[in-house]
Amino acid sequence: KRTHNLTARAEIFRDIIQLPRLIACMEYLLGSEYILSDMGARSPRPGRTAQGLHRDGGPFVPNPPYNVHGILPLAAQGMIALSEFTAANGATRLVPGSHLRDIDPATVPAAEEHLFICDPGTALVYDNRMIHGGGANTTDEIRYAIQGFCCRSNSRPFCDHTRSISPDL
Repeated sequence: KRTHNLTARAEIFRDIIQLPRLIACMEYLLGSEYILSDMGARSPRPGRTAQGLHRDGGPFVPNPPYNVHGILPLAAQGMIALSEFTAANGATRLVPGSHLRDIDPATVPAAEEHLFICDPGTALVYDNRMIHGGGANTTDEIRYAIQGFCCRSNSRPFCDHTRSISPDL
């Protein structure tokens, strides 16, 4: 199950994306002028196979040569678990440190993957360059999660919020 533009659908999603801790994480990674690109959901149904490892937003972009010690993400993802994340229900697989390495996601050895196992309500915020992918859901229940994808203000967001959300909001 995949849904996009949740901020246009209900107030709760507009509230969630503005949680102070989530804002602090996004500002740390993207600067205070970041914008919401999309608030969506990816909730694998029972029997869903593993998602391929990938980076959000395209190919690897290295840090600029004048700032070799800093991390310069162009976008970041905030994922919030609405269900428990387990190995059986398709917990997200992460490749730590991959946001700084120019490697093909298809060549990552399984030994480098780590599962994001967590309780409902847990949030994970990460640089969009981190290689990741959803695991296989071998249970008989959907694993629910929402995702807030944010980008630097000089980037074009996925959703046109000025047209999809009424002006009074």
